[in-house]
Amino acid sequence: MCSCDEHLGRKPDLGNLSEGDIEAQRRETELARAVMRYLVEHPQAMDNAQGIAEWWVTREQVPVEVETLAKVLQQLADEGLIEKVDSTNGPLYRLNR
Repeated sequence: MCSCDEHLGRKPDLGNLSEGDIEAQRRETELARAVMRYLVEHPQAMDNAQGIAEWWVTREQVPVEVETLAKVLQQLADEGLIEKVDSTNGPLYRLNR
């Protein structure tokens, strides 16, 4: 099984980032960890960004903006940690099997 910290524990080069950029990076990492923790506990789960924001992430008591979450979900999909599944109602996301 995936360990969120194992995959998401890398530290970005913060040398040229503003405080706002650093805070945004921290929020994105926190969101990614919340999504991955949920999927480790519920490996069959699949939902769209709005559902993930409402049910998966808020359960972790992590503040979420759907736009930021959509960016994080795309990054996780690009890294192969989750799978993006096209549907008639927009993309759905699930653990990459």
